[in-house]
Amino acid sequence: MKKSHKLIVLGNRLANKYAEEKGEYGGKGPFELPKSHKAAMQVTKGGSSCQNCKFVDADKHECKNPHYIKWNGDNPKLPDLPLDEICSDWWEPK
Repeated sequence: MKKSHKLIVLGNRLANKYAEEKGEYGGKGPFELPKSHKAAMQVTKGGSSCQNCKFVDADKHECKNPHYIKWNGDNPKLPDLPLDEICSDWWEPK
């Protein structure tokens, strides 16, 4: 086996290991959507954000959606940003 091929194989293995550790789509766990998920939908006038999502716990700065929690490594915490500046794929209107 050529050296360059060995390096490519090693690089691919490391990339796969990193992807498994990090999770899909930047999370710490699997990226799963509910069967009811729509790729395009009408959102609240002014846009979608955690602030106007039915899953947000504003007092705790957390998301109650089980898919978000699993994707975030079993952690409901939202990014340390204002709720009207973040949104996830699991947004649903209040």
